[in-house]
Amino acid sequence: MYKLDRIDIKILDILQTDGRMSKERLCEQVGLSRTPCYTRVNRLEKEKVIKRYGVEIDINKLMDFSTTYLTLNLKSHTTESFNKFETMIRARREVLECFALIGGVDYMMVVVTRDISQYQLFIEDLLRANVGIDTYFSHLVIKPVKPKHSYPLAQLLS
Repeated sequence: MYKLDRIDIKILDILQTDGRMSKERLCEQVGLSRTPCYTRVNRLEKEKVIKRYGVEIDINKLMDFSTTYLTLNLKSHTTESFNKFETMIRARREVLECFALIGGVDYMMVVVTRDISQYQLFIEDLLRANVGIDTYFSHLVIKPVKPKHSYPLAQLLS
């Protein structure tokens, strides 16, 4: 695991919030001069701690959509069945996140579709794909209370 100090953590916290911040402003907020700050950011990028820079879109300004949490179990619990299912899920753009779980559920995923009708088509596609789904449960989100935007690095790393 990559070792971070408090300055690295501060850099990452700031960049999670505003990845387009100018390097000069980042240096000011971190309290470092240009060269040591740039060196740290470059090192974090080189070590793939910073994987990419992106844009967060407020999709609510563009369209109405449905978010559904989908939990499911597979019929078979072999490496081959897990790989087959996971390969298919990685190819589906509607699936924003998918997690393999321990306990009474094999997978949980976040699925975004235009509406419930499109979600139903997504489920039917999954079942037709014959990737070993046994049971599934859909949990429609009625409103986001606290969506994830960044990791609480200071708390996680202390």
